[in-house]
Amino acid sequence: MTLKGLSLPTVLAGLFLAAGTAQAQVVTKTANMNVSINIKNSCTFGTIGNLNFGSHDFAITSNVDVDASFELNCTKNTPYTIALSSGLNGTTVADRKMKSTIANATETIPYQLYKTAARGAGDVWGDTGTDVVNVTAAASAGGNKTYTVFGRVPPQTAGAAGNFADAVTITVSY
Repeated sequence: MTLKGLSLPTVLAGLFLAAGTAQAQVVTKTANMNVSINIKNSCTFGTIGNLNFGSHDFAITSNVDVDASFELNCTKNTPYTIALSSGLNGTTVADRKMKSTIANATETIPYQLYKTAARGAGDVWGDTGTDVVNVTAAASAGGNKTYTVFGRVPPQTAGAAGNFADAVTITVSY
């Protein structure tokens, strides 16, 4: 038997294929893949300047004011505090001293570090309580921020001639 020129086996094969195609269903399944990252609170120091009060004669007759800056890079929204130690030669932040660099010398020159250019008594930059610089999460914009340390050597009769030095530790806590 033929159907308009097609043989029976050809027609049956065509019907079988058509029936198989009509019965096949496309099955689709989905799943979710979680994606995450953890950005940690972090702070790193950048450039740190030195505080140099210069060269002076025997008597310092007026305040010697200088400043230096340092960079701090903290993650955005990271609250932190910045403290300055009393230095190697001071017993407290109120008693900061530069010491003669001559071996076995005991001469010292007092100085102070401040948070503002006004250099007022309430502006001393220290290591505890209100003496530290506090940055809240809301104020922490992220990226490099430059902080200025304002130094002062008060009027005084200097000790022996020579170089005097101290080292102050900057501590950031976050």
